[in-house]
Amino acid sequence: MTSMVAQRYRVEETLGRGGMGEALAAFDETLQRRVVLKAVRSDRPVGEQHRRLFRREAQILSQLDHPAICRCHDLLHDGGVDYIVLERIDGITLQDALLDGLPRGRVLSIAAQILDALVAAHAAGIVHRDLKPANVMLTPSGQVKVLDFGLAQLVLAGDHSPADTVADTVAAPGAAPHHSQGAHTATMVMHSALGRISGTLLYMSPEQARGEAVGAATDLYSLGLMLQEMVSGRRPYPERSTRLELLARAQRGEPDALTGATGELRRLIESLQQRSPTLRPTAQAAARAVAHMRAAPARRTRWLAAGALALASVAAGIKYAVDLDHERLLALQAREAARSDRGRAEDLIGFMLGDLRSRLESLGRLDVLDAVGQRTMDYFRSIPQDSLGDDELLHRSQALAQIAGLRIDQGELPAARDAAAEAVTQARALVARRPADAQAIKNLGNAVFFVGNVELQLGQLPAAMRCFEEYQDLAEQLVQLQPDEPEWRQELAYAWTNLGALSRETGAVDEAIVQFRQALDVWVGLLAAAPDDPALLRELADVQSWLGSTLEDAGRSPEAIDVQTAELDARTRLLELEHADMTARSQLATVRQEFGRSLLSVGDERALLQFQAAYQLHAELAAHDPGNLTWKRDVAVALANLGDAQRALAQPALALEHLQRSLQLFDELLESEPANDEWRAERSSAASNHARAQRELEQRGG
Repeated sequence: MTSMVAQRYRVEETLGRGGMGEALAAFDETLQRRVVLKAVRSDRPVGEQHRRLFRREAQILSQLDHPAICRCHDLLHDGGVDYIVLERIDGITLQDALLDGLPRGRVLSIAAQILDALVAAHAAGIVHRDLKPANVMLTPSGQVKVLDFGLAQLVLAGDHSPADTVADTVAAPGAAPHHSQGAHTATMVMHSALGRISGTLLYMSPEQARGEAVGAATDLYSLGLMLQEMVSGRRPYPERSTRLELLARAQRGEPDALTGATGELRRLIESLQQRSPTLRPTAQAAARAVAHMRAAPARRTRWLAAGALALASVAAGIKYAVDLDHERLLALQAREAARSDRGRAEDLIGFMLGDLRSRLESLGRLDVLDAVGQRTMDYFRSIPQDSLGDDELLHRSQALAQIAGLRIDQGELPAARDAAAEAVTQARALVARRPADAQAIKNLGNAVFFVGNVELQLGQLPAAMRCFEEYQDLAEQLVQLQPDEPEWRQELAYAWTNLGALSRETGAVDEAIVQFRQALDVWVGLLAAAPDDPALLRELADVQSWLGSTLEDAGRSPEAIDVQTAELDARTRLLELEHADMTARSQLATVRQEFGRSLLSVGDERALLQFQAAYQLHAELAAHDPGNLTWKRDVAVALANLGDAQRALAQPALALEHLQRSLQLFDELLESEPANDEWRAERSSAASNHARAQRELEQRGG
């Protein structure tokens, strides 16, 4: 270490070394703080390009003063060596945390904080380009820190020059990774048909793997792969894949099939992994989706809104006393005073578990509320339930649900279950007092749903089923009380869908079908009053998708086809209402293609219409982005499917025409990517069907 740096920084240990850099744990003697020194290795020859990129990393970090991004304190040059002085972060990498698995609540908390970091970076025109579990630190308090902007680009400034990229560093799969802050994963030179690429193959977007220009959507794809690993417990590609196999699959955007995620989370991951960058959500849109999922129990619970009182009040405890030896007037006054004090205390608890929680979470300091949650539970137990007013019971149940939410975010699911169960106890007491009060019943439904949600995350499906059955019964009561209230009918539809999904998961397929049909009937009724409501149409189509696939699993193909037909109608109407939505267009094309295969399997000529419509949608997408090879491949596959269906339905002449066009497109694709084995296999299949169609046409004398 050079003299100037050595005078100020006391090196404690080497955290890790990469091909060009090293990271040192150090102590800043001047400012009396722990830091990390990231330096260009002095024992390796380093070109000016790498030095420039090293300095640019510091400049980029200096623009991103965000709690979820590792901060840069300084950039030094001393004795011919460059140093970046970084914030010292205690904790483990997300890569290490994945070894023990992560509960769903923790996955969403981590995703929310990474997305906050990406929103800030992308707003500044900065793309990370190497987002992966090894570049995310988790502190003991639950805070997330995104590290290593060494490959970042200032894309909004038009900075796409190859001279300004680390064009020869692709993380080698299988290389032993360094898990310390500031260390780099082992790298090696890789080339694609389109040029050199940079990044980590396991988490690389298709456009990045193909050596094309990248944008903010590249980071979102990487996050999608990370989320897949977080929910499934497995890396997104086979463990024993060679580098060339990984490169080919990354270029095609084909990770392993997603497992471990359902509903909104599955849809988010799939949208993040769209092959086309234009189809992926922005960081802001993804952040909203995650926030929506994290607030799922909150959407069924009216959270407390309270004033900003001092944290120390609850930490110290507030005493409530009623002197029962005083005369009656004083006793009544004392009781009212106690109730007023309880109201102030519970307002404070509401603030701390609501507004303050949100602020602390953005700083990664949910640990501050650990004692608050336990003290709140103890305080609630100290007050006899029969001394509480109705509003106090309502607020108490809601506060306990918030504590359960806090525990879920901290990954403490058994503690979350305890708090949620206590919320149910308080809510039941309120319903016992007000059995015909819709809000009281709704509150109980919220609490019961919350318990079921926790049981589901714990993998306790029978317990979750019991909760969801009660939730459905409570939703029925709400509808009976207020039949014209749409909110209650939506709750009933959600209840039936939850039951259907759980029944299907446990193998009770016939029960699932009945439950999905019940949900379907509710959405059809709601749409009768608002037929062009996109939100209701999506809900309808989602339930139809559940029902159709479940009927297929049960071997009830004719019924499944009827439901799939209705789903297509709903999704077609959605696209009419939101014509510019490329994601909706791509999803509709996929649904039509799958439906076409179902029809073809039973010899139904309507399959041709579905394949033709799917082809048309894929062609429109390809025309929207002619340089998108993935969409071009989708057109080739759609033509091949259409041709094969025409051959199977005794239309060999038309089959030849479409199969020939498919072969031409595959030839163009393979000219661009001659090493793409999947495209070659798809072309081979199309060629085989082309030859069969040719023989059949000749036999007909055509």
